[in-house]
Amino acid sequence: VAKKHFATHATPRGSANDMVESASIAIKASLRLYNQNKTATQLSSLKAILKFLQKVEKKPSDIRARRLQMSNIVVKKFVTKVKGGLELMIACGFDRENVGEKKEQLIMKEVSRDLVQLGISLVQKKTR
Repeated sequence: VAKKHFATHATPRGSANDMVESASIAIKASLRLYNQNKTATQLSSLKAILKFLQKVEKKPSDIRARRLQMSNIVVKKFVTKVKGGLELMIACGFDRENVGEKKEQLIMKEVSRDLVQLGISLVQKKTR
C-alpha cells in the first residue's frame, strides 16, 4: 500500500512533548490556510473536521472512526476541496493512503490522544 506524506505531517523522533509541539505548529499553519476560504466554508469545514476528531477521541480503537474514504462526499466537500483541510487532517495524525488503483483514504493508524485533543482544542478555538 503506497502512502503519500505531506510536509505538515508531524513525525518527530523525540519525546511526546516534542511531537505535540511539532503538531501544534503544523495545525496552526494549516489553520492559517483556512483564511483563504470564505467564512462560511471555513466554519462548515472546521465543524466537520471537529466531528471526525471527536469520533476518534470517543472511539480510538474503532478503525471505522479512524478511516475516511477520500471519495466520500462529506470528505470531499469539507476536507479535500477546502484550502487547509487536508493539511489539517494530516497535522492531526491522519495519513493519506492509496487503496487499490484509484481509491484513497485518510487513516489514523496509531492514535495519539494528546495529538487528537490538541487538534480538537485548536479547531474549537478557530470556530468561536
